[in-house]
Amino acid sequence: MLTKKGRGSFGFKIFRSFALSILFVFTAVTSLFIYYENKAARNDLYREGKMLADLLAYNARTWVFAENKEMLKDAVKGIMVQKNVRAVVIYNVDKKALLIEMKEGQGHDARNTAAQ
Repeated sequence: MLTKKGRGSFGFKIFRSFALSILFVFTAVTSLFIYYENKAARNDLYREGKMLADLLAYNARTWVFAENKEMLKDAVKGIMVQKNVRAVVIYNVDKKALLIEMKEGQGHDARNTAAQ
């Protein structure tokens, strides 16, 4: 246990300042690391979603035009096996939902979103 003389000494003040400086720098670096990693993960998820949407749009364009739901289901099956895909909704030109597919156990209902 430090005495009053020990707490007021110059060496203790230097040590305390150094320790607090290290703690502050560590906290700042950790916060920035978490921020940038979160941003990178979101960008990767966005890029993957855009790629899958473009792929589905390319593969299903004929079936959307023909409004063939059976062929659309086949095209959607390949997208639904991806781990980050929760739901797929395909719309026609009139913004009417042609096909709504969801994975089981998802909290958010894509059918409500598609109806809006």
